[in-house]
Amino acid sequence: MKQIKLEKEATDSLLVGLNKAVETVKLTMGGRGRMIVLDTPGKTNPTSDGVKVLRHVAMTDKTEDMGVKTVLEVAERQVKECEDGTTSVSVLLQAIIKRGMKNITAGSNPIMIRRGIKKAAEFSVDVIDKMSKKIKRDSDEVRQIATVSAHGDSEVADLIVEAVNLTNEHSIVRAEETPHKGSYVEYVDGMKVGSGWLSPLFINNPEKMTCDFDEAYVLIYEGKIDNMRDILHLLEWVDQKKKKLVIVSDNMDGEVLSSLAINAQRGLKIAAINAFGFDRNDAKMRLEDLSIATGGKLVTPDLGHELVDVSPEDLGLCKKIIISEEQTIFEGGNAEEGALNKRIKEVETQLKDAKGKTSEEFVRGRLASISGGIGTIYVGGYVESDRSEKKDRVDDALGAVLCALEDGVVPGGGVSLIHAAGQLANLEADNEDEQIGINIFRDALEVPTHQILTNAGQKPDFIIEKIKDNKSSSYGYNVYNDTFCDMIKEGILDPAKVEKHVINNASTVAANFLNYAGTIAPPQPKN
Repeated sequence: MKQIKLEKEATDSLLVGLNKAVETVKLTMGGRGRMIVLDTPGKTNPTSDGVKVLRHVAMTDKTEDMGVKTVLEVAERQVKECEDGTTSVSVLLQAIIKRGMKNITAGSNPIMIRRGIKKAAEFSVDVIDKMSKKIKRDSDEVRQIATVSAHGDSEVADLIVEAVNLTNEHSIVRAEETPHKGSYVEYVDGMKVGSGWLSPLFINNPEKMTCDFDEAYVLIYEGKIDNMRDILHLLEWVDQKKKKLVIVSDNMDGEVLSSLAINAQRGLKIAAINAFGFDRNDAKMRLEDLSIATGGKLVTPDLGHELVDVSPEDLGLCKKIIISEEQTIFEGGNAEEGALNKRIKEVETQLKDAKGKTSEEFVRGRLASISGGIGTIYVGGYVESDRSEKKDRVDDALGAVLCALEDGVVPGGGVSLIHAAGQLANLEADNEDEQIGINIFRDALEVPTHQILTNAGQKPDFIIEKIKDNKSSSYGYNVYNDTFCDMIKEGILDPAKVEKHVINNASTVAANFLNYAGTIAPPQPKN
């Protein structure tokens, strides 16, 4: 029989798991945050990466474990959107829920409280927007953000600055581990499309939920693959020659897809994605771009091509292909340099001639995809645990920098949230309980800074009050040298996008939590 818990019993159990998760992850927060050691097969893995810590937290009681999953859900959403801010969003979530539950227990209307929280969150996001300052790729702020996000590691900051300088606004920048002792940055031509694996059975990297292939071939077909016999000769070649193949097509019959997925599980190095485009013409153009970028042939029925006639010589080739649920990266394609440069110039001309905003956006997207290239930060170390922990910091810092380049920066250390909290005095409520919701959110916005200061061994209440008393929106506290300062001038910055998503994600999940009336969980396993 399933476990059914109602009202207080349900929320109390959920809070046990939620609090355990947040109390664990919040120790990593801020410039003086510490690491949590994870037990992974055959090794230990020290990390300060919030979402990685949360993925390892679990409770024996199924309802309590649902509380853990509530925190993980909001952190996963945060990392998907920003690659940074996972600990902040967890801490803010807990703070809102804790204060909300206290007021609901005292008799306040949960619906009105939720409305007040949402209204306060929207208002706070607007405040952050107005505070944000745009930055350029070659600005000092890039290094400053990377340093802060990497817990003061200047080497990590140097790597990120180098990667940003090697790439442009259209590029993909990412991090990977390398067995070498040293870390370095490498740039290669590459292309990204907005289409991911068609079946999770293609996944061969469970940690990242991706299908990763080195030296992989690409079949590019403008049409629907509805008969397995049409591509059987290519699959036999892949199997016999121990090759890897990614199939890109307009569509794929369900039985064909099932057969490919089953064969992938049996060891065949195969994966499939759909073509990507905003309309049929855009998709066709992008397939042509991909064929040129990979050195392959666009197989199209419009020109009388048949799948059964495709040979290995017609396939494109890439040094690396990474397929996630939502996108695919083709890295180091076997393109003829002259043909690729000619195609880029053609797309640039098409952009100049584009008529209408929609058409311009389509062509601009293609130009970004084909001309951006890929910058990779290869993270090395003496032992695997050292590499893994350092890569976590590179991922966080890189995510922070890319968000800052996209949407600007605000004062760091949670100071922008404290400033937003102060501005909430200007927000009017429709009734008393809605005002309680606004007050709950206002007080919760101070908690991230409180935790950063706690981890630094300081007196949070005194410091926060002094920050609030100062009229400057950038006045804060530097935990590295234990002094009050202008956070902007000191280079202690947060990406505005990260802070806005922290507010939105924490408030949304917390507001839902405050309306829970019960839980249904699987039965407890017998000892």
